[in-house]
Amino acid sequence: MKEHDTEWEPLKSELLDAVREGVAHAEALSMEAQDRQVVEEERAFRARFRCDRPRRDRENLIRLKHEADLTDSEIRLLLLNRSIRFDADRAHLAASRGLAVFGRVVLGFLGLELLEAWNLASHSPMPWPSVVLRLVGVVMMLLAFAWLVQQVYLRPWQIQRRVSVRSSEAADDGLYHRR
Repeated sequence: MKEHDTEWEPLKSELLDAVREGVAHAEALSMEAQDRQVVEEERAFRARFRCDRPRRDRENLIRLKHEADLTDSEIRLLLLNRSIRFDADRAHLAASRGLAVFGRVVLGFLGLELLEAWNLASHSPMPWPSVVLRLVGVVMMLLAFAWLVQQVYLRPWQIQRRVSVRSSEAADDGLYHRR
């Protein structure tokens, strides 16, 4: 019985490789078709990126997505934060360094608030179960606010820095050409 199984192993391996290759090819074609549909149909663009843009901007945004290797969620975030600027012939990242600095300052203040909450909890005359519940509530609220600040103020700048580093490395290699 085991000899019979070993005869089929190379065939199984080849079949699995062929299926994986076919799925990867279909996914690539599917993404290209989705990109074409987004450019052509405003409704598809709205469903995918949750905003409206004219056709020229949709074309430029898809071009930017591929050139900068951005994900759909990153584009949604950048559009929400107004960190993508549209010119007549292209779209480019325009995250504000000032907002990123402001976000870091806010995170610093949130860290100080967290330390103050811990200090108040450690010196509280209330029974410890009540103190722990209140402290957990305050910490969760501060962490949620910190996550929001990171998404709104810091992440667009981090994305832009990642893209600019990648494009400058590619330019050094002679692979990146701006249009």
